[in-house]
Amino acid sequence: AADAAVDAASAAAAASATFAADAAAFAAADAFAFADDAAQIDFGHSSAALAGMPLWLKGPPNRASNAWRILKSALLASNDDWEVWTGWYEARLAGDAGNPPNEALEIARATIADEIWEQGPRVVNGEIERLIAEHPSLEQRPAGYRFRVVDNAIDALPDDARPIDAEVAADLFGEVRRKAGLVKTQLQRAQADEHLRAHVDLLLSRLGLDGRAVRPGLMLSALRSLESDVRAYDGEEGRKELAAAQLASLLDLAESVRDLCAIFPRSREIEAEAVSLGLPMERMPQLRATIDAVVAKVNHSDGATEAGREAMNASAADLAHQRSLADEAKQSAYFLVDFANFARAGLSHLKTGGTTVAHEAGGLGADSWRAFRKGFPKGVERGAQETGRGLAVGGVAVLMHWLGSDIAALGGVVAAYAPLSQILERLSRAPAQAEPSESAPVEREDAPPPEPRRPRGATGGRKRTKA
Repeated sequence: AADAAVDAASAAAAASATFAADAAAFAAADAFAFADDAAQIDFGHSSAALAGMPLWLKGPPNRASNAWRILKSALLASNDDWEVWTGWYEARLAGDAGNPPNEALEIARATIADEIWEQGPRVVNGEIERLIAEHPSLEQRPAGYRFRVVDNAIDALPDDARPIDAEVAADLFGEVRRKAGLVKTQLQRAQADEHLRAHVDLLLSRLGLDGRAVRPGLMLSALRSLESDVRAYDGEEGRKELAAAQLASLLDLAESVRDLCAIFPRSREIEAEAVSLGLPMERMPQLRATIDAVVAKVNHSDGATEAGREAMNASAADLAHQRSLADEAKQSAYFLVDFANFARAGLSHLKTGGTTVAHEAGGLGADSWRAFRKGFPKGVERGAQETGRGLAVGGVAVLMHWLGSDIAALGGVVAAYAPLSQILERLSRAPAQAEPSESAPVEREDAPPPEPRRPRGATGGRKRTKA
């Protein structure tokens, strides 16, 4: 009995020592983590920027990782739908910048009624699943462009991507500009293929004169075009059209652009976002037609600023010179991640303001939409001019209404667009729908939005007559 007591005492002491060691290790890890956070604030980062960083800036300690792995396994094994919580926590571990929290959803989670909480985890987690479906996030994702709404128009935000090393980035920028200029001269003298020259010209225009204004998303798009050119000419037939020296210069330029992209961490995030879309090759003609329609509508609406229109056009610029369906799909993916942010900015503005799209666009008719597809309503073009473009008046609400059929079409092919289409559909529901008149029938296949409000003095379109 005495020996048993001694053994029990020894085991208890060992357990106590292990617990104390674990507690000390966790305390030390917490202290280091707090110090890392404090250092970020000392470096000038805001609390919002800190919230966007991983929970453990230098990676979680092994003890914390093991504890989370054990807890997660136990929760998921209970079959009580704990995925809504494990997913939430892992998003916080990764950092809000890549997995931003949805403020409306967080509030809805925190205000679940007490009677639901009292029914146990399965009921609570089921309610959270329902709330997640009702509150799709409108936080913008990694892309070449991010947007905001200014004075009832969608505007492109200045790029805030930062290189790993600013001095190295400046050197790489200078190298790319120099090499691109040389390649352009070589191709002009050789009267090379127009698509190849267009890609180099587009690269130079996107580089600009100031390396601090480089957008990683546009550089990635330019890189993919150059890689396509290298593949096209690095073969027996291609070498008959492009001299070896010119091909070598082109390959060297592509490598330098790749190095420039790599110095920006955001490049990897944008590439992952584009790849995640998984565009189906067999639907590319439909996707390309939708992209063309989107760009045309944005260009002819006062619901986008000049910078917003320029962003959409710059994002789509590479689509015109692709050599294969696979190359077109890559470029389309870059555009679609940009346009998704454009749409999120518009929808977020409408949701925040409680705007009903159908109410804002309620005075519009079908005729002008058919006219728009052939050109644009002449009355609007005469009535509103901005930088040479005819603008449809109505701001963000009317533009998003016009884009509704395109976002819905994309939602049927690209999963990321499905929640955007659902939000827009909810915002577009009017309290009561009047029957369409015989004189202005709606063509179901076009799902046309109504005619934009015309500025004073603008004329109407042609009159409709019965056949």
